[in-house]
Amino acid sequence: MNCRHCREPDCVKACPENAFKEVMDGIYAVDEEKCTGCGKCAEACPWNAIVIEDGKAKKCDLCEGSPECIKACPINALALEKTLEEEKTIENIFGWKKTEGKYQSSHYEPTASEARFLEKVQKVHQEWVKEEDIDLLSVLEECSRESNIALEQKQKEKLLDVLEKEVKGASVLDSLLEDNEIEEIAVTGCNKPVKIFHSRKGWLDTDLQFTKNKKIKELINKIGQKLGRRITLQNPRMNAVMEDGSRLHAAIPPIVKNPSITIRKFRKTLFTPKHLIELNTANAELLAYLWIAIQTNQNTLVIGSTGSGKTTTLNALTSFIPKKERLILIEETPELRVMHDHCIYLTSNKERNIQMNSLVNDTLRMRPDRVIVSEVRTQKEVKALLNTMLAGQGKNSFSTFHATNAEQALTRLQKLGVKKADLESVDLVISQERWENQEKGLKEKRKVTGVTEVLPGLKTNKVFEFDHGNNSWKKNESKLVAEESEKFLDCFEDELNKRSKAIEKSSKDFAEAMEEFNEFY
Repeated sequence: MNCRHCREPDCVKACPENAFKEVMDGIYAVDEEKCTGCGKCAEACPWNAIVIEDGKAKKCDLCEGSPECIKACPINALALEKTLEEEKTIENIFGWKKTEGKYQSSHYEPTASEARFLEKVQKVHQEWVKEEDIDLLSVLEECSRESNIALEQKQKEKLLDVLEKEVKGASVLDSLLEDNEIEEIAVTGCNKPVKIFHSRKGWLDTDLQFTKNKKIKELINKIGQKLGRRITLQNPRMNAVMEDGSRLHAAIPPIVKNPSITIRKFRKTLFTPKHLIELNTANAELLAYLWIAIQTNQNTLVIGSTGSGKTTTLNALTSFIPKKERLILIEETPELRVMHDHCIYLTSNKERNIQMNSLVNDTLRMRPDRVIVSEVRTQKEVKALLNTMLAGQGKNSFSTFHATNAEQALTRLQKLGVKKADLESVDLVISQERWENQEKGLKEKRKVTGVTEVLPGLKTNKVFEFDHGNNSWKKNESKLVAEESEKFLDCFEDELNKRSKAIEKSSKDFAEAMEEFNEFY
């Protein structure tokens, strides 16, 4: 641990066999094949950093982040601390650093010596990859052999992970993308903590910071390159879908002060009604009612503000659609995942002038059982959706829309040019809200606050409404769904109770549970 990595080392000058090799700038390793163990290097070292063991010179040259000497010390008297110079070395090579933060990432920060070694490995890989496709592990091992550096397996794994993220991945953001409890990642410039939205803890500062604006720009274009996109001064913003389905928005000056990246994570597991109950977003009785509403083919809008969970709830409700049915999903950004095999995903593309409203109109020729539109916003999109509903397309249609309650949603739709008579094709409006949570645990509450039936003449009947005082849902009489269910149910209330219990007992694997519920169809 005494080695100071001298610029003109006395040990190197003293070696008669020329057994020292400079593996990186200022770092020398002993070539054991040339070393005779004469000890002249140890005598010349003013820091007592070299010892003779088993007839060979030994010195500390490339320590792992947790060296064996630290682990072996019985009184924990040793610790590694980076000097300011070492911190700057790491920042200059990678363009990021680890600091204090409420969220501790799993990303490994190399030592300064390791950082210089990895910089060399990256340069060698860039040269080799021009000639042939070669994996990073092979390059890492070859550079280790050439530099006479013996990497322990654990250290090799850590360094390889850093290399993979820097060369092929999204640098430090990869460790955040791997955490399933993170919903959003936000980079707001250099020398600022990367922020995350945690599903249980809300917004948190991570222990990661980018130290160069150039690094952020390069990272944006690195992600964009895989998607055939590039950010420039002439085109300073980027909206794209990453390979894992996550939604990317990036921007650089002049439209923002500092380069920024926002990633809305893509949920890899299916979200089911059971999850909504566990998160207290809805209760079993409300979901049982929506199950019957889907069976009675009610055209449904899920409304709420940004981030209120509209898409999540819509995704969960698709679990109630029989697996044998044909679904058409239309999205601007792929976010919905369903358990159905007979399903077609259509995605709009502004660059190719493929608009949402055109895709909705295309469904008229695709014989769907259900049409699901992730979100309608513009006049054309709303008109296309209503035309689908009016045409009796399939059994029913679903979509999300920005509004706070059913009455406001109907008013906004009329302002977007929908005729009052056409609006009667909307049968059900599900309202969702989010607000700050004063209780321990979750930082935010997201709840279905209302389920409203749309009756003739655009009269509304709120079947379920959330009581904030009692933190529970109040159920009122159903008129539309209860009446429609009489076609195949003996008693609406009995069936509601039966299905509520079935949902509560079902496992998280709702796909299997639905197989058990096929008797209802």
